Amino acid sequence: KSSFLAVKDMVREAIVDKFDVPD
Repeated sequence: KSSFLAVKDMVREAIVDKFDVPD
């Protein structure tokens, strides 16, 4: 569970950084 959430958060951050989308 925790591992899955960690990966999901990492992917989300990567996507946000890639698209440079403001929070």
